[in-house]
Amino acid sequence: MDELLRDLEKLNPYLPIFTCNKTAYEFLFKHKVFKNEGHCPSCNNVMFIRHNDDINKRVFFCVNNKCKNKRKLNFNSIFNDISIEYYKILRVIYCYVFEYNTMQAINFCEISKPTFIKIKDLITNSLTFSDLKIGGSELHVQVDETAICNGMIIKNPSSTLDTKKNVQWIIGGIDNSLSKKFFLCLVPDRKSNTIYEIFEKYIKKGSLIITDGYPSYPTAVKKFNSNHVIVNHTEGFKNSEDFHTNSIENLWSHLKKDYRERAGLYKTRLKLFLKEFQWLKLNLKSKDNINIVHCFSKIIIDLNKNN
Repeated sequence: MDELLRDLEKLNPYLPIFTCNKTAYEFLFKHKVFKNEGHCPSCNNVMFIRHNDDINKRVFFCVNNKCKNKRKLNFNSIFNDISIEYYKILRVIYCYVFEYNTMQAINFCEISKPTFIKIKDLITNSLTFSDLKIGGSELHVQVDETAICNGMIIKNPSSTLDTKKNVQWIIGGIDNSLSKKFFLCLVPDRKSNTIYEIFEKYIKKGSLIITDGYPSYPTAVKKFNSNHVIVNHTEGFKNSEDFHTNSIENLWSHLKKDYRERAGLYKTRLKLFLKEFQWLKLNLKSKDNINIVHCFSKIIIDLNKNN
């Protein structure tokens, strides 16, 4: 990580890695996003890079003289199916950490919309989280649900039936630690067993769980063997002990804003959307250079791990 941070130093769109194909390749190779060898898909023999000063003529070649298979330099990498200049791949990562919208990104990267989305999806799928579970002893976790139906956000999900056609439920939770760790998860319904399984997967034992008055929560919390506080929103935003669900409501507000800015999404893309939103929210605390460089570096490291 330290070497990667030194290589980036100050991130701006005029750096050679964003303008020069050879420099971009050397950066991706140095940080192991691109590999120096692989196995031939035709004969399974080893393939090495045949060096050439002209980056456009540098290729992988098969050591089997009878095969003579050749492959481009991003062969054997997560970007194997991407056929654009290497500096444009790095430009997409730049757009990712600066949260460019699709139109801004395709103009800056000078690539088509499908290619941008394909690279962005590869990045999102490669991202990792240090710890999926939130909360813990002496911490509170606010849990709530929201729903999307036919590409539209449901304004009052509490009164929506699980059986409503085309509805997609999202359960989220956020703790009161300094880092405000949270989770987001697609679920088929809001039954107590479904919610209990979410608790087991995403919440640490010993957490105090705060929810609204939806009837599935008490059973799920009891099965999880945790303490439970209910905030009845028909009576106010706080209960008599000053507990509230403001943090999770604020999280929904940010999520819905991002969702609306994309003018809706296909249901099949919701999981990627939630992962991207969560990763950026947890890692991109500000857009100062130190934080931007750190996020860019983390993406490079995750791309390397997923090769």
